Amino acid sequence: MAVTRMRMTLSALLFSCAGSGWAQVVVEFPIPTAAAKPQCLAPGADGNVWVSERASSQAARVTPAGDIAEFPVLGTGGGFTLPLQCVTHGPDGNVWFTVTKGINSQVGYITPAGTVTVFPKLVLTATFFSITAGPDGNLWITEAGFGSSRIGRFTTAGALTEYATPTNIPSFNVESSIVAGPDGALWFTESSANQIGRLDPTQLRTCAVVPTDCITEFAIPTSSSGPGAITAGPDGALWFTETTANQIGRITTDGKVTHEYFIPTANAGASDITTGPDGNLWFTEKNASKIARMTTRGVFTEFPLLIGKQPEGITTGPDGNIWFGEVNGNAIGKIILGGGVPTPTPTPGGLHRGHVTPLSYVTPKPVNGRQ
Repeated sequence: MAVTRMRMTLSALLFSCAGSGWAQVVVEFPIPTAAAKPQCLAPGADGNVWVSERASSQAARVTPAGDIAEFPVLGTGGGFTLPLQCVTHGPDGNVWFTVTKGINSQVGYITPAGTVTVFPKLVLTATFFSITAGPDGNLWITEAGFGSSRIGRFTTAGALTEYATPTNIPSFNVESSIVAGPDGALWFTESSANQIGRLDPTQLRTCAVVPTDCITEFAIPTSSSGPGAITAGPDGALWFTETTANQIGRITTDGKVTHEYFIPTANAGASDITTGPDGNLWFTEKNASKIARMTTRGVFTEFPLLIGKQPEGITTGPDGNIWFGEVNGNAIGKIILGGGVPTPTPTPGGLHRGHVTPLSYVTPKPVNGRQ
């Protein structure tokens, strides 16, 4: 049963937009359950944003206005209690998720109304991490366990097929990610192997026996870069975070890593990345407690939150705004694109006055990325 509370605006930040007389607004909505640890975010077919709360094992439904309803999600196959891991919008209008503990994992879905179904199929040999909807109408999952890594295909009827990656080492971690690319393939990051993988869902007939029949892996030029999240970019390429190298990378659909851009803030902890409706890349800097916007030419603008908020998951919402989760802030944030609020007039002492009271911040400045 859902627990719903009226939305509350925890804070509002005004961010100046270079070259304009307007500001972008960041609004934060407290999560009703304390220490929920929001992890993954996904847009729902119902017009809401859905969030996985890892610590509380709940799926949160967040309306565009910020009203939050929470639904308990637990896997219980084989006597195990498996907390919620990640969420994605499904091909059937539901929100699909992975539940996992150690190397015990299941898959399920939640309807827009909050009805939860967990499939009885229990995998005792792998940790399920990221999940995404594929172009073939199935769900695709990154798996790791017992010294190997696999990509799982899960049908909406509950059937699982697993495909070992050619490198086949435990090359996924909690930051590893999978996404449908513009070329009809599934693209994923391999953290330990320092590679980007591509799976062609039209070449699966022999792939379970010969992984290279459907999976191709591409090395990242920077060694030990720590590839984490990946997204389909606005330019027809794939963009990914390099958490250890503190960079954002770009790979074309033919497997060429064309650019790696340094993030202006050192040790930013780039966590998740998404493409915004404004044609830019948006990503979270967990260590730095910032949200960053990056153009496809490598120009960065960083927006600071309060220190220690630790934003992690990020997505473009059905309302056309950027949404993110704060692990330590225990809140869901929304960046309202396009502004609509006049830039406050500075007052003596450097503080600002406007329609809302802003938190302390440093006015963001575009920084040219290096390649």
